[in-house]
Amino acid sequence: MNSKIVILVALVFLTNYIFADTSDYIWNEQFSKKIAEAEAGKIRSQYDIGNMYLKGQGTGIDEVKAFNWFSKAAKSGHVKSQFKIGFMLLNGTGVKKNYAKAEKWLRKAAYKKYAPAQYYLAGMYRDGKYLTKNYDKSLFWLKRAKASGFWKAANEYDKVIQLVQRGNARTPRKTVSRPTPRAVVRSKPVAVSDDLRDLLLKAKWLEGGKPARYLPSGFTQCEKKRRGLACASKQDLNGNRGNTTFKYRIVATVKNISEAGEFTVIYNNNVLSVVQGKPLIIPGDDDEEPPTVVPSPVVKLGFQRTVHNLECQLVNAKQINCTKDYTRSIKLTRK
Repeated sequence: MNSKIVILVALVFLTNYIFADTSDYIWNEQFSKKIAEAEAGKIRSQYDIGNMYLKGQGTGIDEVKAFNWFSKAAKSGHVKSQFKIGFMLLNGTGVKKNYAKAEKWLRKAAYKKYAPAQYYLAGMYRDGKYLTKNYDKSLFWLKRAKASGFWKAANEYDKVIQLVQRGNARTPRKTVSRPTPRAVVRSKPVAVSDDLRDLLLKAKWLEGGKPARYLPSGFTQCEKKRRGLACASKQDLNGNRGNTTFKYRIVATVKNISEAGEFTVIYNNNVLSVVQGKPLIIPGDDDEEPPTVVPSPVVKLGFQRTVHNLECQLVNAKQINCTKDYTRSIKLTRK
């Protein structure tokens, strides 16, 4: 009998734990874990901590600390960190603008075939920032970023081609790679817009072949908000906890949209109706012991306290890779 009491108490504790307020718990737990790993020298965790400081996830926003952690990972050869500090130096984020250093780090990542770095290095050649203005070299790097499917590169490539064709280029004609006018007309830009929000908004995204539940899809409708997207389910979804069933809709916010195609999705569930399941009855060991009754999990109506997070990267116009709650990888594809 004592063992059954222990089991019952454990089940009740777990039930309460599952439905506890975890809106900040995920971030706080992950920050504590990642900071320990980063201080121990784990390169990927140094990059993650940089992102968490940059976005205020599990800690306050601190762009200086973000830059410092990205720098540690970049010096160890982490390509995304090399791009991050190059981008921050280029824009003066958390550090004073320094085009010479920005070019150095962007070039390192560009030579490792990291498309966002290739795109911004091309921009430095196009605008003559630190580097001598050179449309040929700008096209060289844009072409590589475009081949990798970077969402902004195709449109920018065509714009630089137009600059060349208008006679604004100052490099020798023999070095200029000029597609025929027909080729320009037939080329299909990777992105439907210079604005990543438009690309996300105008697509229908799939997860595992089914409509995604927190980005625009057959299940979910989104609209622009000031600095991101606001999304909600268009129809009721079915869920369960044990033998308790319920209907719910997802409400999501897309934010932290970066020029490198990174963004964050925060979502939780709004429970609309609940059918409470029957309690679990554990028979006694013999006729003299009464059965143990374990209540079914209680699901409350309304918005749930558990908030989920996805850190996403637009790979190209047809694929997004996300990490859910820093633990599970998710791949989204464009319908």
